[in-house]
Formats: sequence, C-alpha cells, structure tokens
Amino acid sequence: MKNSASSLPERKKTKLFDPIGTIARHWMEIAVFGTIIFILTIPCSLFISEPFYTVEGRIMVAPALNTFIIRNEETPITGYYNAYVRTHVNRIQDLDIVEKAIDRLDPEFRSTFVPEDVSLSIAASNLLRRLQILHMTGTHLITLKLDDKNPYGMAELINNIIEIYMEKIQNEGEGKDYRRLMYLQNEKDKLEEGIIAQTRLSQEIAKETGTFSFKTADNIYNTQFESIQEEYIQAYSARVEKETMLNAYIQQKEALTKISIDPLVEEFLMQSTSTQQLYARTYQELQDLHALLSTYTLDNPDRDKLETRIRTIEETLQQLKDNEKIKAAYIISEKRSLGLEEKIISARAEYTAAKMAEDELLTKRDEILAKRSMISQKILSGKQIDERLEHMRNLLNKIDERISDLTLESKSSGRLQIESYAKIPQRPSGSNFKKLFVLFFLLAYGIVVMICVGFDIFDKRIRDRKDIFHGLGSHPTWPISNYRFTGKGIVPFSRVTLDDSSNVVAKAIQSLSIRIDKERKEHHSQCALFTGIDNTCGTTEILLNTAYAFTKLCSKILVIDAQFDHPCIETITRTGTTKSGLIDFLHNKADIKDCIVHDYERCIDYILPGHTPSPGELASLDLSTFPQMLGELKKEYSFIFIDASPILSSDITEYLALQSDMVITVIQGDKSLYEDLYMAGDILFRLEIQAIAAVLNWGAPRNLNSGQILISRILWPVEKLLAKIMRKDLKYVKYFL
Repeated sequence: MKNSASSLPERKKTKLFDPIGTIARHWMEIAVFGTIIFILTIPCSLFISEPFYTVEGRIMVAPALNTFIIRNEETPITGYYNAYVRTHVNRIQDLDIVEKAIDRLDPEFRSTFVPEDVSLSIAASNLLRRLQILHMTGTHLITLKLDDKNPYGMAELINNIIEIYMEKIQNEGEGKDYRRLMYLQNEKDKLEEGIIAQTRLSQEIAKETGTFSFKTADNIYNTQFESIQEEYIQAYSARVEKETMLNAYIQQKEALTKISIDPLVEEFLMQSTSTQQLYARTYQELQDLHALLSTYTLDNPDRDKLETRIRTIEETLQQLKDNEKIKAAYIISEKRSLGLEEKIISARAEYTAAKMAEDELLTKRDEILAKRSMISQKILSGKQIDERLEHMRNLLNKIDERISDLTLESKSSGRLQIESYAKIPQRPSGSNFKKLFVLFFLLAYGIVVMICVGFDIFDKRIRDRKDIFHGLGSHPTWPISNYRFTGKGIVPFSRVTLDDSSNVVAKAIQSLSIRIDKERKEHHSQCALFTGIDNTCGTTEILLNTAYAFTKLCSKILVIDAQFDHPCIETITRTGTTKSGLIDFLHNKADIKDCIVHDYERCIDYILPGHTPSPGELASLDLSTFPQMLGELKKEYSFIFIDASPILSSDITEYLALQSDMVITVIQGDKSLYEDLYMAGDILFRLEIQAIAAVLNWGAPRNLNSGQILISRILWPVEKLLAKIMRKDLKYVKYFL
C-alpha cells in the first residue's frame, strides 16, 4: 500500500534491462535447449577431433650455486627464485631464439614449421602461440612443451630452442666475466704505472733528504735549529734589555722637560758672587738716590731728573736680573740635557749592537727553519709515498688473485642446466576432443543465453517484480504464481481459496487480503477497486478469491461488478438471476437493494450489471448517484470490492477509483506492457488515490507468440515433472520435520 497524496514516487519511464533476472527467468530454457544443442554437437566433436603429439624438454634452475674457487662466496637466489625463473621463462619466448631454432632444423623438418610463402619471423610468431614454456610448480624445472598433429621435427625444434638459449646464457656469462677481466686488467696496468711513478718520486725525495728509510729518518737541521734557537733567545733577551734601558732614558728625558728649573736658576744666581756684587752696588746706588730725592722739594726742578735716573737704574737692574736668569736657565738646561744625551747615546749604541746580533741570529734561524721544514715535508711525503706504494702493491696482489679466480670461474658450470632433452614421440599423447567438447558446450549454452538476453532487451512486457517497482514506484504484493503449475490441475483458479487453501497461490491471495484488512483497520477504508492494466489479466478471479479470503477477517462482504463491457462474475460464480442490476440502478430504473445477489457458497453478496449494456446505455449512465449508493452500502457492509475494467480503457474506472478508498492494480506477468503500467500509475497518482497496491499475476493467459507457445509446450512436461518432484521433496521434509 502507498499513500499517493504526499508526493509522486520515483519511477523509470523506460524498462530497465536486468541480466541476472534474465538468467534466473530463462534458466529452464537455457538448461533444456542448451542441453539439446550440446547433445547434438557431441557427435560433431567426435567427428572433427584429431590426435596430437606432445614433446617436452626441461631446464633445471639451481636456487643456490657454489663458486668454483671462492668458497666463502655463495650466490643464493632463494629470496627471489620465482621471479628469477619467470624472467628466464619470458626470455626463452624471445622471437629471435625461436627463429634461430627453426633455422637450425634440417630442410625436411623446417618445411613443417615454415610453410611456403611465409617468412621466418611470421612462422616463429605462429609457433610461439603454440609453444608452452612454464615453471613446473613445486620444482626447479622449466618445461618447454609443444603439441602438434605432425610429430616430425618437434623434438629437434625443442632441443634447438634449449641449446640456443643455453648458449646465449653461457655467452652472457663469459661476456660478463670477460668485461670484468678487462676491467681488472686495466686497473692492474694503472696500478703498475702508478707504482713505478711513486717509486721514482720516492727515490728523488730520498736523494734530497739524504735518507733511504723514511720510517726511521731524522731531520739533520733539528740540532742546528735547537742551538741557534738558544743563541737567538739570549740575543733577543739582551736586545730587549738594551731597548728597555734606552726607552727608560728617553722617558726620563721627556719627564725632566716637564719639571720647572726655576729653583735651580735661583740657586745658581745665589751662588754667583759677581752677580751678587753687581746687585749690591746697584741697590746701594738706588738707596743713595732715594735718600737724595727725599731732600728735594716737590717743586725742585732737579727732582724730576733724579726720579728719572732712579727709574732708569731700576729698569737696568731688572733687565740685568732677567738676563742673568735666562743665562742661568740656559746653562742649567743644557747641562742637564747633555748628561741625559750622553746616556741615551750610549744606550742606543748598545741597543743597536744587540739588535744587529739578534737580526743576524734570526736570519740564520729562519734559514735553518726553512730547510728543516722543507726536509720534514719531504720526509713526510716520502712516508706517504711509502704507505701509498704499500697500499697499491696490496691492491695489485688482490687484483692478480681476482683475475686468476675469474679466469677459473668463467669455466665453471652456470645456474641453468639441461635436465632432459625432448624425445621423438612414438604415439599420440591425446586428441583435441576435450577442447572441442568444452567449446561446443560453451557455444551451445551461449547461443541460448544470447537469444534469451536479446529477447529480454527488446521485450517490453512485465517480467519481474523489479519492473513493477521501476514503473509504479512501489514493490508489488506477494506474486500470484501460475496455478496450472502449482495447483492440483482439477480446481479452477477462481476457487483456489475455496478448494485449495494450502496452495502457494491461495497464500499469496490471503496475504493480499491481510494487507487490505490492515488498511481497513488503520485508515478505516471500506472500499477497494480492482482494475487490471489490460484485459484478461485475472482481475475478476483474484477479486473473488480475495473477497472470500476477506470473509475470514470480517463479515458482510459485497462485490460490485462494474465491468460493464465484459461482465464475468455471473459466469464464474454461476449465480444466474433475473434480478435488476447496476445498469438499471444507474438508469434510475431499480433500487440498489433489489440488485443484491447472495452467494451461499462463499457467503458474499454481489451487485451484478444485470445485462450487457449497449453503447447508448453506457453513454447515458447517471454516475452521480453512485457516491450516495456507495455511502449507503458502507453502512450495511463491512467492506466493498469493486471489479472494474482496465483503467487505460475506461473512464468509468477512473471515476470509480475516485470513489474508492484504495485501488488494487493487477499486472499480468509476460503480458502487461511496461508502458501501460507506467501510464496507469501516472493516471492513479494524478487522481491522488489514497492507497495503491500492485498485484503481479502469473496465472492469467499470457500474450505469447507462436515461437513462445512452441517453447512453452516443449517445456511444459519438464515443468510438471519438476513440480511433482518438488512436491514430493516437500512431503519428505514435512515428514521428517
């Protein structure tokens, strides 16, 4: 059930192809007709099968190989053994190897593998397609296998391939050793030339240093350098001492120049008698003149002369004092400077002598030091050359040993060995019957599968529940199986719920009635309209069975036959009556209660059309009275079922659908078209029907063409046999349970 008032469901406008559903649907056709075709082709397989011969050669691959000389060097390939073997398997399939193998064959055998007007490369390519080169699982063997109808030349060809490949591997190994030997020989020559050059250089250094053993050699300038170094240290100390003394005198001179000599000048003047006597006489004369001046009056004309003389004598005395000071300062200064200069000159002479002695010793020391450094570097270079020579001689010895080892190793056996050569076949090893058997098996069933697939691609009929889901937007109820296949064969389909209630068809209809009853209880629905997608899809029979099953859920059930164009309930139920019908009621010629007919067997009431109406009567029906009639009937009956014509062919069905609480659409499997289902669903959803349910019916007559009818008649006995076997199995299962 589905509430369509909310929104339209997601639907597909075109039918989708389901390959799995095709196989599941046509498995019987595939099994039966595929088996028939396969059985018919078995004689063809026997007729066209031919014997073939097989030759086989083997190569062994050693996983670990001891070297020929160097015992401590093993070359295991255990970690990548499978990859190593696969590499050789792929390399053996080289086109050049096969071409060389064919070319080595004798002319009588060569023509077998190289037809006329075919090049050698094309023949080799064709042969590679038939040649099997593989690693035998669980072994260390590579197998070369060839199957052919002609046994001549096969063994020779396999053996040629093996030998050519072994020669190629041997040449590669020898070439690898040759390149290694050439490299080692070149390295040996370079080492020998280097040893000669280093020896000459060592001899030259030994000649320069005066020694032939650099390991114990001593530098002859070391003693001289130590002696001259001691003398230089003494001279340096003396020079530093003299320089210090000279600097002291110079500093003393500079310090004395900053000291004032005025006290010394005063002392010198005081100790000079002549100067003191001159000062005394001049001072005495001034005293006399001052005494004389005191006797003169201020207005005495000689007073000015006397004052002038006094000033003259005083100036003369002051000038004399100044001159004496300058003279005394000069004498004292020169005397002090002369003493310091004598000391500085003496100290500078001693410093110069010490400096010359130091410089002479330094020059000698530097000469000895340079010679000692040069000799030391040469001795060090000589030691390095000796070490390099020793290293080069060791390398030369190792290279000589390696060359000797490789020379012997190149002659040792490789990792690949010929396990067995191919032998000329004496009798056929088999035939291609198995391959033909499998080929015809696949071809027989494949043809039937492709026919079924192609048929389903272009078939627009409803074939599966998925088609209903894609076209209607909801899954159908429990599909109603073909009662001819599942039933007893004597009960009509319209009476399956009466006389065969344990059948799967009856259970499917009972499931439908339970769903309708659930809708009745949850949404208070009282009227369900049954309509088909097209004619003769079992709508009436399903309605009658559903109505009878519904009597177990509630009482007072009414069925209204509204299929005015093809009424059939009266025929199916055989309730013949002369009462008026629904046609008369809709023409206002009868009361609806007078149209009710009771079925005592099913305990169901019917309202039948009464008679088949003419086109004029259908056009003049008064449908406006139908809702009121339906409302009155709902008060009396618990549930009402309406049997209507297909919705795509009758507008009356659309009107009746609007008056109903739910619509049950019946789709006939293998008959109803997907486009019709989509259009019917579109109409119902646009009418906003409260609830819609889909029923997939496999029991009504199918729309089959002549080919399908023929296939159905062929498969019918098989289907009946399978049904009988299944019923027996079910009985045994129930018994044991």
